[in-house]
Amino acid sequence: MNKKIILAAVAFVVVVAVFLTVYFVTRPKGNEDLKTVTVTVTHGDGSKNQMTIETEREFLADALIDKGLFTAQDIASGMTNVVDGETADPTLEQWWCIYADGEMPNFGMKEVPLTDGSKYELVFTVGYDMFY
Repeated sequence: MNKKIILAAVAFVVVVAVFLTVYFVTRPKGNEDLKTVTVTVTHGDGSKNQMTIETEREFLADALIDKGLFTAQDIASGMTNVVDGETADPTLEQWWCIYADGEMPNFGMKEVPLTDGSKYELVFTVGYDMFY
């Protein structure tokens, strides 16, 4: 019986190691070159705040924190409910949808790599219907 437990533990460790290796090899990568990007925040009332950001940051969240759109604490979990002073209430199905060059990425702002000349949008959104 001890052999089965040991074999199961070894198999688990191997599986975790494979998944971690795949993640680190395939995850989005940024670079520290100077980039100029456009960020548009569309608030719940439809008003827009468009800005040009020059940064050497690798990922979107870091550039937006530097710009003061939210704090590192606001996005500690990878998602944020606060952008540009407006808070989305998840209990009312409110959230901030992110677009990179017109497409919704498959990951959060902490992993969206910045690319020179790209356009990013944060849109105050109500409803989760788009996920069904």
